[in-house]
Amino acid sequence: MARKYSVYDRRTDMPIIINGTAAQCAACMGIDKQSFYKALVRQRKREDCPGAKYEIFIDDDQDDLLEED
Repeated sequence: MARKYSVYDRRTDMPIIINGTAAQCAACMGIDKQSFYKALVRQRKREDCPGAKYEIFIDDDQDDLLEED
């Protein structure tokens, strides 16, 4: 199963896409998938500049959450 992501606009905290694949998130952000992964890596390494437009979150697998109950 593909990993899912959520992307939010940092200025407004409004969601751009919730629980989408990397390709879907990239399309909503207006970039290609490789650029999406680069932005994710930069954010995880804390190398992104304060003026970054988006905040990317890796969503937990819902199946894993259901098994813990």
